[in-house]
Amino acid sequence: MSSDVMTATSGLRQPLLGIVATIFLIVISFAVIKFSGSNFATWVAFLFMCCVPAQMLMALAWHTDLPKFASRLAQPLKGLVFLALTMGIGAIVAILSIIVIGKGHTPPTPPLIMYIIFSVVCTFWIMALWRLYPFNRFCKNPMIAGIVGLIAAYVIAWALFVSLFNFSFLAGSPVYIAAQDPGGAFMAWDVLTFAVTTVAAIMMCTLFDFWPVTELNPSGNPLLHGILGSIYVLLIAGAVKYISTQMLGMDQVVYMVTVPISFIFAVFVINVLLEHSLFAGKAQPLKGVLSLAVAIVLTFACKQVYMAAAPMLSGDMLSGPPAYTLDLWIADALLAITFPLIVAFCDYFNFWPFRR
Repeated sequence: MSSDVMTATSGLRQPLLGIVATIFLIVISFAVIKFSGSNFATWVAFLFMCCVPAQMLMALAWHTDLPKFASRLAQPLKGLVFLALTMGIGAIVAILSIIVIGKGHTPPTPPLIMYIIFSVVCTFWIMALWRLYPFNRFCKNPMIAGIVGLIAAYVIAWALFVSLFNFSFLAGSPVYIAAQDPGGAFMAWDVLTFAVTTVAAIMMCTLFDFWPVTELNPSGNPLLHGILGSIYVLLIAGAVKYISTQMLGMDQVVYMVTVPISFIFAVFVINVLLEHSLFAGKAQPLKGVLSLAVAIVLTFACKQVYMAAAPMLSGDMLSGPPAYTLDLWIADALLAITFPLIVAFCDYFNFWPFRR
């Protein structure tokens, strides 16, 4: 793709468009964090994350073509309508989550925040990996199929949350509320770090356009794609987490921020902000290999940028146990704030006003 600065009708062009948009959105993210103050790590991050599954519904399932009345609008009105719809769904999710998971306690505590993160993971699986199958087979109306898929993501997230997540390690701390602890089979961090790693694996697959799964499923059968893709993602996630935490001895919370979360953000820069423009003329798997190399470099770079900005925005914080203050700040800044801003700006507003 050309990096010409302007065209008469489309404004900035890739990859310059993506570079400018990335800088712009990081600055906006830092402004949100700065003005959030002490509410950033609780209410602001929580409410932003409540909107992410709705964003995936509109961007991945509906491709911002639905609802039709909104898709026909000119920018920036189109973006504002989709933003309002997202905020409406996010508000409903926040209220129900506080009641069902948080047992009515506020501000958001670790179990509530982890459930919301886990619901994002489940939505990724349903919409990015399984591509809304089988809901799009039962519901021929794509709008209804998307809504059913979104609801299913929250229900599946709840069922797995109460079965798997255990917060007894927090007992005795000020944030522990016994009523919120589902008493699941595994320590909560063990489950969450692996779950987030699966999202990173899914994002890696997008760099390869899901090769080699597509080679093993030339007919494009959606059920076979989902099964093969799930096995592939679980194997990659398991290997990465085992090597990082067991062989290299990384603390798993530090690992989650340093490896999968930073990688997810890096791939979003490549896929969404740069619109797959890197190595566009290359065939798979070479395109994927080259894109992965860039993503690894960006993974390291983006964490360093946010780590450097943290003390200027929220004061001095320490990495590692017991509080993981800096690590969780970076996680919130990347995936709770910048991530949804990227989706809103690129998918809802189609890079307006940088592209017209």
